[in-house]
Amino acid sequence: MMLSAALIAVPVSAAAATPQDVTITTHRIAAIPGGTWSATGGITDSGPFAVDAGGHFDAFGGPFGGPPPVLGLHFANTLTSQNGTITVEMQLLFTPAGSTVFDVQGSWLVDGGTGSYATLLGEGRVTGLVDFGTPTRDITLLGEVHYSP
Repeated sequence: MMLSAALIAVPVSAAAATPQDVTITTHRIAAIPGGTWSATGGITDSGPFAVDAGGHFDAFGGPFGGPPPVLGLHFANTLTSQNGTITVEMQLLFTPAGSTVFDVQGSWLVDGGTGSYATLLGEGRVTGLVDFGTPTRDITLLGEVHYSP
């Protein structure tokens, strides 16, 4: 009887819930709603991604003597690989840093997954410098991921 009580008290999969640093880079081609992604750290994978429909866009400031516009964007990307999919929700602020260049800052979180990523959890910050005068957009997601037990 003592042995069974001791076994019940031992945590299972404790290592699986340990957060690990992750870096996810997205490379978007402006003419299409998607591009490619790669990740290192807690996830090591890559593949195509698609921008999910239903995002929300806001602009602050601008004409009539106001400061240059700050653009707010809330949307989700679905990252796909041979191991499954990861849905990443992002909230971004684009602040002018030049005539077509914007500093990108924000946050991200894992909002779902399939396959090997079905129990993946994660969150972090987004950083980048985007030039809307070029055909590509690169941003970096830094944070932590772990698998729920």
